[in-house]
Amino acid sequence: MAALFVLIVLVMAVVVGIDGARGLQAWMEAVMKLQAEADGQPVPPAKIEALGVPPGLGAVIGVLFAFTPIWLFLALGTAWALVSVALRGASPVEALLGGLRAAFVNALPLLGLILALGLPLLLIGGLVMMVLGALIGVISAISPALGNLVTLLMITAISIVFAAISFGFVLNGWRAICDDAGTAPPANAPPMAGFEA
Repeated sequence: MAALFVLIVLVMAVVVGIDGARGLQAWMEAVMKLQAEADGQPVPPAKIEALGVPPGLGAVIGVLFAFTPIWLFLALGTAWALVSVALRGASPVEALLGGLRAAFVNALPLLGLILALGLPLLLIGGLVMMVLGALIGVISAISPALGNLVTLLMITAISIVFAAISFGFVLNGWRAICDDAGTAPPANAPPMAGFEA
């Protein structure tokens, strides 16, 4: 992951160039100065428009989008490796190589799944967040303390649901692609009873 981050930064530097990087730096400094001057208040849109858009910003975003699939496959392969180490007692290097190999061998089906589920989930998530935001706004208008409490509870509930779905996806993907059911954990491995449940 660290090597991928360095590679992304290097590609950005090559695509944007030295002048573009200086322009982006100056633009970021101006944005931070505006935020500091606002002192917690919303920045007026006219001041943001006056900054304009630096020429290298589109290239930076393009590089990030180009590397996103690779980052996703690395993250998934690493997660599968952790499951192999936890449930099958595999060595870390063997598990990491197996997880990465499984992720990249199955890249096309995984990419299809992500594309098929990504847009509907993004739309549904956006609608849910708008409804929750409106609800929190109404409750906060009645009582700011109650609004903060409801916000905390909603963030906690959403985090739990997201974690459960993510862990379930990783575990079931590992079972379908990486798991060698004939390989039992070593005799000296700690008991894992109840872990998968």
